Amino acid sequence: MAKAKIIVEDNNDKHTYQAIINHINLQESLSVNQVEVDWEVSSAETNPEKPTALIRTLKSLLNDIRSGSIERIGIVWDIDADAEQKLKTVSSAINEAFGTDVIVKLFSKPNELGSIVFDSGTPEEIEVKVACFFVGLNDKGEIEDLLKMIKSKPSPLADCIDKNLPHCLKENGITDVNDKELVKLWINNYQRYDNLTKKDRTAKNTKWESVMLKRGEQLFDFSKAEGKELVELKAFLNMMTN
Repeated sequence: MAKAKIIVEDNNDKHTYQAIINHINLQESLSVNQVEVDWEVSSAETNPEKPTALIRTLKSLLNDIRSGSIERIGIVWDIDADAEQKLKTVSSAINEAFGTDVIVKLFSKPNELGSIVFDSGTPEEIEVKVACFFVGLNDKGEIEDLLKMIKSKPSPLADCIDKNLPHCLKENGITDVNDKELVKLWINNYQRYDNLTKKDRTAKNTKWESVMLKRGEQLFDFSKAEGKELVELKAFLNMMTN
């Protein structure tokens, strides 16, 4: 079976995207996966000019690519605030990782397939498809911002804290809690306190892998039609797996 390697920033992202893939196949009656998904976690780049972590991760795939066990590579990052720079960073990493002895026809935008051809013109020629996607909401943020937008249950506690905590932080001169941390806090409060009874708020039930596997489709509306971000994310994941 063909295999897609999807590179993500952390394990929580992996569990989220796997839940969406499961939803696509089971709930929307699309074709059953023809491609096995294998996940690779590669931490976010601290220096976009020198994406050493992604370069190292891509280089580690070379043996599997040459053996024919990887046919597609997808890179999914949080958009944060600069999709154009991230596209340059991904393109730079691909070129750096695979060197000059390949034919590279890269994508010009996210959610578009490019290709890398190894050993062109020889009996060992292998082509791997490659694409990237940047997740956020309104061209900024991250996967948690998108999940917050598609929540499907009431969230009184999470919303109350989200509304009042910034004022509390400001009044107390606390400046090292940013928007990324606040939206992650909202997600935690939503899934833990708004949607579990006290006796069920165990580590097992609130671990993100368990949340996505057992309650993901109850907490988040993966079928939500409004908002291009979810539609485009599902299109990318479908492209990688079908």
